[in-house]
Amino acid sequence: MSTTTDKHVLYLILEAISRGATTDRKLFSKLSGLSREIIEKTLNEAIKEGLVEVEEKGHIIRRRMFKMTDKGKRVLEELRNEILTQVRKSLEETKKLINEGRKEEAKQKVREIEHVAPALAALGILQEMIEDALLFTFLTDALGIPIIIMPGMVDVEDFDDLDNVEDIF
Repeated sequence: MSTTTDKHVLYLILEAISRGATTDRKLFSKLSGLSREIIEKTLNEAIKEGLVEVEEKGHIIRRRMFKMTDKGKRVLEELRNEILTQVRKSLEETKKLINEGRKEEAKQKVREIEHVAPALAALGILQEMIEDALLFTFLTDALGIPIIIMPGMVDVEDFDDLDNVEDIF
């Protein structure tokens, strides 16, 4: 996981698993802003590196269940601190530029987080970081993504019995 993008994708995968995306379908759903190919590639690397364990469930309908290892939890905490610090800094600078009336510069500053913002929004993390309604609206417009998804909203995935019942088939 050498590039910045790989590091961000790894963080987003580990964060999603820590927040309940424990199957392929839930993981792809939570990280829908990322390509399936990059998620699979990075997830497979995380499994090889011992950050995530996989358990096969079901006899007829097979599905993979993901669980973070202790090593994965440590890596998640390190990446979370690093990446969210960068995002917070970018948001603070963006807010300052907006307040100074420098909206074009603020849009450029927002571009620094555009590769992680959709997934952070889908996980509810971006909303937790933004307390200012003006900044929230500006980000929604500048990034072109609907980030007005409130944390804790009911997810259709929560009602999928196949993911909650051990070995149905």
